[in-house]
Amino acid sequence: MTTATENATPQATAKGVTVTEKAIAKIRSAMAKEGISPEQGGLRLGVQGGGCSGLSYNVRFDFGISVDFSSSGY
Repeated sequence: MTTATENATPQATAKGVTVTEKAIAKIRSAMAKEGISPEQGGLRLGVQGGGCSGLSYNVRFDFGISVDFSSSGY
């Protein structure tokens, strides 16, 4: 006899964003079209309070990437 717990897919414990190889290729292609090299910048993802659902998502290319992100309740 098996239980539902034994058949369930394990939950990921790490927090963050997983990017597939196909997504990386699309991001690099879009960066190239904008004339941005990986050395110059990258993709910035953000979530802010607001919007109809209570959250507003931002996705943009950014130059001079630094580890200046902050999190609240992460």
